[in-house]
Amino acid sequence: MSFFNRNFFAGMAAGVGLTVALILTAGVLMMFQVSQRMGDLDDRLGGLSPPPFPKEESLAEIEWKLQSLDGQETSLSAFEGKVLFVNLWATWCGPCVVEMPSIQRLYEEFAQEDVAFLLVSDEPPDLVEEFAKEQGWELPLYVTDEGRPSAFESLGIPATFILDREGRIVFRHVGSARWDDETSVRFLSDLLGKNVTEGDST
Repeated sequence: MSFFNRNFFAGMAAGVGLTVALILTAGVLMMFQVSQRMGDLDDRLGGLSPPPFPKEESLAEIEWKLQSLDGQETSLSAFEGKVLFVNLWATWCGPCVVEMPSIQRLYEEFAQEDVAFLLVSDEPPDLVEEFAKEQGWELPLYVTDEGRPSAFESLGIPATFILDREGRIVFRHVGSARWDDETSVRFLSDLLGKNVTEGDST
């Protein structure tokens, strides 16, 4: 009986050992396959390009050429050192037209400040000028036929970008908004280095 017991336990130990060895072998093989697949994935990812984040020194794309409605050419570099309010819009864009009166009031609020407003359309200047007159707008409207620089790409219009004095885009918004709200006044005032107390938008 003692011989049977020794053989029984020896066999059992050998079986457990063999099972453990098989599990470890399977685990090593699985890890090797996973590692090989990850290597293949890394090889495929190696062919991808990084996302096109704008470079810090060209974030504002200051050489973006614009034309005023009277035919004068300019670029963002002409407004260097100012806070910029850049709005991309079109005459056919309903949400663009809806928000424009509030932009007009914000523009008037900062008429004597170091803030430049650039309302940019890619439509013909005569069309934009006639439309603006019909609406009664008195805003700095510009057109461009160069398309948008990568820094000003958006999924739709209206699209608004606010740049600080160093030409960095510090705020962007797609869709219409009420731009003459106190929050907008405060934000622009902060960029100018002015302190606006509660209820005071001067």
